[in-house]
Amino acid sequence: MHGTPTPAIAELDDASQARERLRALRLEQLPNRRGGKARPLAALAVLDIGCGGGFLCGEALHQGARHVVGIDTEERSIERARARFPGVEFAHRTRWDIPGESFDVIFLLSGVEDEPDLGALLKHLASHLCAGGTLVLECGISSLPGRRWQEVADAGAARRYPTQPLFLDRIAAAYATRLIGAAARQGDDGITRLVFHCRVKHGTVLLVSGPSGAGKSMLAREFQRLQIPTLRTDAVLAALLHQRRFDGVPLAATVRQCAGEPPVHFGRIGDIIAVQRPGEFAKILLDEMPKHPNLVCIEGEILRQRSVRDPLVAGIRGRGLRPWYVAPARTTVVGAAVGRVAGALRTAAVCAVLATARAWRWFRFGPRLERPRASAADDAARR
Repeated sequence: MHGTPTPAIAELDDASQARERLRALRLEQLPNRRGGKARPLAALAVLDIGCGGGFLCGEALHQGARHVVGIDTEERSIERARARFPGVEFAHRTRWDIPGESFDVIFLLSGVEDEPDLGALLKHLASHLCAGGTLVLECGISSLPGRRWQEVADAGAARRYPTQPLFLDRIAAAYATRLIGAAARQGDDGITRLVFHCRVKHGTVLLVSGPSGAGKSMLAREFQRLQIPTLRTDAVLAALLHQRRFDGVPLAATVRQCAGEPPVHFGRIGDIIAVQRPGEFAKILLDEMPKHPNLVCIEGEILRQRSVRDPLVAGIRGRGLRPWYVAPARTTVVGAAVGRVAGALRTAAVCAVLATARAWRWFRFGPRLERPRASAADDAARR
């Protein structure tokens, strides 16, 4: 800290109102807090938009925040705040003119109703949040039904308040928003002021798998019917088998060797790929998936194999997306155990066939064979 010790919020002139307002923000519920419940802003970078006299900035510094910035359009307020809290960086700026850095927590607690394009402002603020950061927002919310605005006259000016469905579904659509409760300060215009904790929304990837006949294809078709992008692993295997854009790709060569005579059995091919080239197949799935999905489904029996699913999940998380694994529920403990044993035996059988094929090829042709030889995957597939 710089200068004199920073007073706690309770030591300020407006201590009673300050404490009440601070309690209503419920900062102990911040999902990215690093300190304890008594010091939820500890070690965080904090920005207060419309900081006024700076009491919230001072409290953040008192709690041990590593960097605190306060901005306001009123020069007198900024001057007063600088005198009281020399350890805080105060600036005369608008909410659209934010310092070029990222923050763990951004407070926007006043003037929201005066913003003509609140949705654009919230998108702008999202670009200044660190990964996993939180926007703490206080906003007046209309109690009218539906997605609409309510205009309320205030001192000769009309202010617009969104209904909660409009706010959540459209204005704050870029965020995963959690309603915290009523704000401490309420106006006399009949509009309830609420506090929200908002985090930038991440896309979700549903990994739908299960044994043959479990209903995963039907579930995927339901997602498609709802216009949710769906990627089917059998369709990807078919593309590797038939499409010329994969010519020369080692994974495609393995799929084509494993295919054998028609009809093609993608379940058998998937078992071999899960043993020989699982990481390459996971990468192909990531490449075929939409780049910036809000929600996407990947469906297939091969996702039951950990050798494929683990690198796929790692790649999904590496893109900043959230993977969810969806599989049929087991009805009994015995059924679950039998399923695990059956899966292990199935994988072991594939490995044994491949090993037997390699041993037979060596025994028959020797270690130095000049002419081209069939691959182990091909021998395994034909057996």
